Amino acid sequence: MAIDGEPKDGDFVRYIDMLNRQRGIATPGQVMRREGRASRRNQGPPPPADMQPPPRPNPVSAAPGSTAPDASSPKATLAARSGQRRIALGLTIAGVFALWHAVGMLFTALDRDPIDVDDLIPVVFLAVCAFMLFKGASRLRSAQRAPLAKLPPLSTLPGGQKRRA
Repeated sequence: MAIDGEPKDGDFVRYIDMLNRQRGIATPGQVMRREGRASRRNQGPPPPADMQPPPRPNPVSAAPGSTAPDASSPKATLAARSGQRRIALGLTIAGVFALWHAVGMLFTALDRDPIDVDDLIPVVFLAVCAFMLFKGASRLRSAQRAPLAKLPPLSTLPGGQKRRA
């Protein structure tokens, strides 16, 4: 027995696909965007394809395969920089601990009468790890020195329209 609009045959996959394909219908709790007066008046046929403006590229997306940071990327905010600062601090602390442990293991290995190469391999490994942690923290700190991207002016009016007095 179907309950409140569920499929009668029990095929929920097809039912959910059907619900996802319905674009113009608002889901419960969804707030639909209000149309302005100009858009309600101009509800005629769409202009020909040669009269339509070309699609604008998305400024947030970078070129595929590029590793250069985009000025409008979400990492260019002050909050993201604060997060990077905390990560840099964590990497530095982890590097200090790794270096401290490597130095302790080095002194322990040098105190033994026959110095064994097998005792020095973990020292070299921890030293390389500490170096990599310090290098990563340094790069995160240097990325914070780049200037922030210019943000558009803040508008509290709906639709970004200016209020007429």
